[in-house]
Amino acid sequence: MLNDDALIQLFAPLARSQLLVLAVSGGPDSMALMALARRWQALLGAKAPNLGVVSVDHALRQESAAECALVAQVAGQLGLPHTIAVWQGPKPATGLMERARIARYQLLQEAARSLGASGIVTAHHADDQAETILLRLAHGTSITGLAGMRLHETDAGLDLWRPLLGLTKRQLVDYCTRNQLAYCQDPSNLDPKYARTRLRHHMALMQRLGLDRAALLRLGTRAARADAALQSATSDLLAKLGLPGDASVEIPQLRFEAAMLQDVPDEIILRALAEIMARVGQWQGYRRLERLERLLGGLQAARMAGQNFSATLSGAKIKLDKKGHLLVQREMPRKGRGSLV
Repeated sequence: MLNDDALIQLFAPLARSQLLVLAVSGGPDSMALMALARRWQALLGAKAPNLGVVSVDHALRQESAAECALVAQVAGQLGLPHTIAVWQGPKPATGLMERARIARYQLLQEAARSLGASGIVTAHHADDQAETILLRLAHGTSITGLAGMRLHETDAGLDLWRPLLGLTKRQLVDYCTRNQLAYCQDPSNLDPKYARTRLRHHMALMQRLGLDRAALLRLGTRAARADAALQSATSDLLAKLGLPGDASVEIPQLRFEAAMLQDVPDEIILRALAEIMARVGQWQGYRRLERLERLLGGLQAARMAGQNFSATLSGAKIKLDKKGHLLVQREMPRKGRGSLV
């Protein structure tokens, strides 16, 4: 699948890290990741980052403990330290997959911090990317959403790496087979109650319609290119509005003249508002885009009419007065009241 030079190139962006955590569930994708990363580490020698392996046991199936044990066994054979993180407590009756995903990343982050790691490496691949783009398209996502998963992101102060996005599921399974690398299959991947499983059942039809993996990945690449250009324009606007450049710095409020948004395209305003709200509130990104679009529509209508405007969204309060002064500030908790959104 990969010669040594290609493997070094594949993992090159991760080379400056000191210690990385590999997220390994026991499936063929993550088992291949573990073996490939260990081979890469051996090729780099003393210059390579240290690697640790973490498996999350969601405690949803009887087999999950045995799957983590298999990962521990193979990790030991590869000479890699292994840790199991268990999702404790009651499980939700609805939205289980989404809650499990959130819990998985929280547990991985906790394990990474306890080990002193700077980042987490996952085994997301090209088929995962295509499915993500299609699902987001079906949900009416933004250009940012259509760009799919990124090779590198930061979350809660940790790097998140996805070096296998250019490889297919078939390639990873074949790698396991050729190298006699044991792996397990998660039966939930065959359960039609989950959206991704239902999507896979229709892949043959979508391919006949031209929505195959290659087409979806092309869409993601082009969306990422457009997203980068839009984000550059957004950064310029935010600098003019006075938002501090360090994205890790939260601010209680930002005040500016609404006239500064005159003649700025709506897409750039939406992105700027989202960034400001993320810094003062709890904005959730593309998942709440429709609410932000409605807010902008109300804001623009009020400004044209010379009226006051006030709204709250995701922990942020937006106020416009008749003179065109715009204030975005953190919403104060209301005693006995839940979130307004």
